[in-house]
Amino acid sequence: MDREIVYLITWLITWSDFKSKEVVRIIFTNEKELVNKPIYKTETTKTVEVIGSVKSKKDELQEALDILKAKKNKTVKDKNSIGVLEAVLNNYR
Repeated sequence: MDREIVYLITWLITWSDFKSKEVVRIIFTNEKELVNKPIYKTETTKTVEVIGSVKSKKDELQEALDILKAKKNKTVKDKNSIGVLEAVLNNYR
């Protein structure tokens, strides 16, 4: 009965089933180490086919710059990005 009361009180405070069970385990057993929370991972493997050639970083920067310059309505952020990209491309090795 004591375990259930402690569990309910800690669950109302933490709203976590895992934490409540850990508190009950620590209080009512001699084990004082916390057990690591289980990690739920969904493993997804994606296969990507490369079509064509791989672009270099310089080509990617140039493409981004061209896209920003082609925009009809440029924001302040776009204008700043254009300046940064031009500076990076000018200093690119």
